[in-house]
Amino acid sequence: MEKFIKNHQYNHIKNQALNIVNAYSTIQDKKVIEAVKFSALEKITNEIYLDDEQETLIKHIVHLKEKEHIEQFLEGIIPYIIPFGPITEKSILKQFPKAKKLQLPNLQESNFSKLSYLSWFDTRAQRKYIIFEYKNGFKGFGGTFKPLYTKGICSLCNQLNDVGLFMARAKSGKETYVNRGNYICSDSDSCNAQITNLQYMEKFIETQLK
Repeated sequence: MEKFIKNHQYNHIKNQALNIVNAYSTIQDKKVIEAVKFSALEKITNEIYLDDEQETLIKHIVHLKEKEHIEQFLEGIIPYIIPFGPITEKSILKQFPKAKKLQLPNLQESNFSKLSYLSWFDTRAQRKYIIFEYKNGFKGFGGTFKPLYTKGICSLCNQLNDVGLFMARAKSGKETYVNRGNYICSDSDSCNAQITNLQYMEKFIETQLK
């Protein structure tokens, strides 16, 4: 069976698995538990197109009862995650042609199966860089990042997290530019682990490109 799940879809499946197990620990009514199972499976199939073989694999979610079962279930679908990219140092540099002596991320240490976007902080330039998969290629944005040391809603994952203000220069006209600010997670790994759909990421990209 070929890989068929993206990182955000894996996170969505994981959340539904947690909902089912939590139902067993908090609900006594068996009919309600069955309804939670049905709802969880429906939410997954509404978000991810599955062929018969893929659906058989995912349907094991309805048999989960304890947290230990979740780990076993997820281990069974991890091999089918489509990794971010592939991306190379050359393709990264292409996204930021004006960045001098760009400090590149360590691609060998990156787990691309856990990424919906790639992000790193250039300590020399004191700038944060973000690369998204976009229209069969990549789209990168670089800007300043100021941690706020407080909780806020992230513009990428739409979850409550420790956030900072990401300020990036965006083209607003033929020859005019404007600085646009967005609150995003300070920890991009944590952010990637909480993305369950691409709606907010896409909105972020569109806003930067306006």
